[in-house]
Amino acid sequence: RTTDERGDGTIDQRGQAQDAQRSEKNEKRRRSKKTLTPLTKDEVAALYAPAAPTLSAAAWAARDQLSQLQQAIDDAERVLDANPSDREAATRLVQALYYRADNHEEPSVRIKTLDKAVSEGIKCLAINTEFDAYRSAGEDASALGSLNREDVPCLYWTAKAQADWSRLGGLATTLKHMETIKSYMNRVAELDAAYFYGGADRYWGSYYASIPSFAGRDLDKSRAFFEKAIAAHPEYLGNHVEMARVLAVNAADESRFRALLEGVIAASAGSDPDIAPENRAAQAQARELLADSDDHFGR
Repeated sequence: RTTDERGDGTIDQRGQAQDAQRSEKNEKRRRSKKTLTPLTKDEVAALYAPAAPTLSAAAWAARDQLSQLQQAIDDAERVLDANPSDREAATRLVQALYYRADNHEEPSVRIKTLDKAVSEGIKCLAINTEFDAYRSAGEDASALGSLNREDVPCLYWTAKAQADWSRLGGLATTLKHMETIKSYMNRVAELDAAYFYGGADRYWGSYYASIPSFAGRDLDKSRAFFEKAIAAHPEYLGNHVEMARVLAVNAADESRFRALLEGVIAASAGSDPDIAPENRAAQAQARELLADSDDHFGR
């Protein structure tokens, strides 16, 4: 006789409920006994693997401090060691090397840093496999044409580094590499003319004021490019400093030179991490240029 059946053959409802409860408890116990599966070798390795390297936003935001800039460079190199195709890290490395050369180093050391920036810049551009294939085949024009808007940061900082490296190498070196640099900046202007606060316009402003007369110096063109950059991005103090340093000096316009630099010093550097370190560096450059004004204007 089951627990559900009375002596008279009727069903014991209470006994039936108790049996159901016991069955439910037994099922729960059965389900709770999980079989432990051993981890695979790869799963064990993943548990103990070091964290993937990352770019420090805090170090980059304080790049006008040499120790923080070096950390940003080290971060970028570690990320690229782990993943050579990381475009953000590759761009960061080229820009950081350029910033170091431009703001933290003497000319004797600067040229080596800029040379490394150019080399890293080419690697950055080669993340675009079409560019890499054309360049390896010696088809430079096609390589340049294969670049897209995503490549602009690499292209701009590579061109900037090569332009400064060439200038430090002297007139012959500048003239030798001028066409390559110009083609890079023309491509930047085609793809994203506004990149880095009017970077292409700023470059052409400097170019037309600083090249020799026989190579096409044109102060009016220079002024037009600088004014365009400043009108579009007045918050970027480097536009003003570059106009003073290159155009005003070569035009022997000391009043404009002083007005531009005094305006930079009086301005706020702001707090935007994309621009504030460059603005603080521009203010330091403005003070230095004003202190050396006698040298710039032949006194």
